[in-house]
Amino acid sequence: MTIIAVATDFSPPAEIAFVRALGLAVARSAELLVISADTTIELIPTTPEPELAVPTWTQLRTDVENEEQRLLAALVERARAAGVTANAIRAVGDPVDVTVKVAREQGVELLVVGSHGRTGITRFLLGSVAERIVEHAPISVLVARGDGAKPFTRVLVASDFSPLATQALTQAQRLASADAAVVVVNAWHYPAGAWSLAALGERTHASTALESALTEPPRVRGEALVADEAAAGRTIQFRLLQGQPADVVTDVAAREQADLIAIGTHGRTGVRRLVLGSVAAAVMRHAPCSVLIARGPVEPEAKPADAAEAAPAPDGSVEVQF
Repeated sequence: MTIIAVATDFSPPAEIAFVRALGLAVARSAELLVISADTTIELIPTTPEPELAVPTWTQLRTDVENEEQRLLAALVERARAAGVTANAIRAVGDPVDVTVKVAREQGVELLVVGSHGRTGITRFLLGSVAERIVEHAPISVLVARGDGAKPFTRVLVASDFSPLATQALTQAQRLASADAAVVVVNAWHYPAGAWSLAALGERTHASTALESALTEPPRVRGEALVADEAAAGRTIQFRLLQGQPADVVTDVAAREQADLIAIGTHGRTGVRRLVLGSVAAAVMRHAPCSVLIARGPVEPEAKPADAAEAAPAPDGSVEVQF
């Protein structure tokens, strides 16, 4: 069975992510996994005489653990009441490390996170924990914003016609409602230094020729994509727009009130971390709506032949399942 996971810290943004993940699990007949990281060890008080704080700390930790387990159990019960097979895992550790580790070990297909976004003039800034989870997760991640209960009906897919862009389109169509309006956008721009061609004007037609060379191939591929989707019984629109890709995508999404942006990205490993492509990272950080980061397969780092097995982290980590 497909597993959809949602990371929670029990905040309002996490509630949006949970509602979205639950709705997707219902629609796709998937299992729902709720992941929570216990970071209460960071609350250890610092006093001139630490031993005086131990009873208070012990009681505080017990109270927090009991409350978080109660909240997790309540989320699982909500999911089960909706007819979804649901479980929860709670572990001690950094939220990013815990979420990514659990998602990988449990074979999760899609991870949903909430965004503690801070609004700018027309943009959002992604909260640091959510952004780090997206950057490090080896699977597709949905950053949930807005009303988690409403289906996705206006979808924008950023495409460079690569296999990952195709994957982003496919995944977005699976997440959206059957009658959703889907727009695929390809952005083109002049290469550095090409603006000098404008000085030649109509005398040489060099500028016109360059624009044609830059736009004709994606236009042809976009028209072919529309035709292929139509042959498969799916309707999409294609737009070829001038500008930097991230700016074009976020501007169109804001102007047309899209509720989902989808973009594919290659994960590149490095000391157990993944790095988002620059366009995907910019879209994720500044999009005015939910964003699907569609991941492709990521090759793990090769471990040196003489490397010793990593020892468990000495943080007293525990795992609680419901």
